[in-house]
Amino acid sequence: MRNQLRQLRLARGLEQKELGRLAGVSRQTVSSIESGRSDPSTAVALALASALERTVEELFALEPAPGLRVRPALPLQAARGSRRVVLASIGGDWISHALPAGALSTSADGLLQPRSRRALPLRPLESLRGTVVVAGCDPALALLAAHLAEGRAGVRLVWLQAASSAALSAVARGEAHLAGAHLYDEPSREFNVPFVRALLPGREALVVNLARWREGLAVARSNPRGIRGVQDLGRKSLRVATREPGAGARRLLDRLLAKHGVGAVHATVLGSHAEVAQAVALGAVDAGVTTESAALAAELRFLPLAEERSDLVVPLEFAREPRGARLLETLASAAFRRDLGAIAAYESRQCGEVLADVRG
Repeated sequence: MRNQLRQLRLARGLEQKELGRLAGVSRQTVSSIESGRSDPSTAVALALASALERTVEELFALEPAPGLRVRPALPLQAARGSRRVVLASIGGDWISHALPAGALSTSADGLLQPRSRRALPLRPLESLRGTVVVAGCDPALALLAAHLAEGRAGVRLVWLQAASSAALSAVARGEAHLAGAHLYDEPSREFNVPFVRALLPGREALVVNLARWREGLAVARSNPRGIRGVQDLGRKSLRVATREPGAGARRLLDRLLAKHGVGAVHATVLGSHAEVAQAVALGAVDAGVTTESAALAAELRFLPLAEERSDLVVPLEFAREPRGARLLETLASAAFRRDLGAIAAYESRQCGEVLADVRG
């Protein structure tokens, strides 16, 4: 509470005892209120204001809490103890995503205030209103963010690493504007659309192609364990890395293990395609399920298992916003498609095409 009692009393040339007499309270009461040791009741506040010929609001007022009121998002990445957050306006709320402690790849928009739902912005709010949050696991999202930034349209894309199912769930909760997904539904033989219907109930969304690429097993270039495919992963001595439940890579592995009659495989669970490839390159595991681009970047041998379609799931209400329209325009641009297609293992022929309009 902002307390101006002492300043206004001194301005009138009154001692605490005199003010107390005029207001009908003790000197000790006046002293306690001035020092902030106690707050006045409504009756005492009115009496003091009358004695000083001021309004109650001139004597006392609640100070606005510092920072921006936010709705913290469920963590997509381990970020225990981190105060650094990404801030974005989604559906009328300010959403905060905690960044992993020590992460330097994404600049923070604000600092979360301890034990509160407020964040101290590090950028002007007008600038933050242009932030778009995409959750997903395709590294091509980083390239899309770079192309969008070059457009100077006041739109900034922030990519948060997340498995496909977790990304769709973040959109459903209003914690991300759009999601990247590469989930295959075997009964319908369709990518992503069945999962959009299931995870975004009551929402209309566009399924827009980002790229096609292959997913498979990454092994050391010399392949010392002689791994030929999923059927070999049942060996007890073999160390395997995969993604968390709900990730496209994990679903692919589970599906193929069942198809080949291989029992449960004890695997190290990692948070991204790049982490899986890195674990193989460092010799921490013998094989990992990841994308061809991640395997090539780590200079590993790649054993293809399936071709997959990576899409962006864009809620229709966001697609109609200026930010959404600008993002879709950049995605479909010739410059982005050429740049993405030049990356080894990416097929960008359908990039930017709306493949489905889904009503959840």
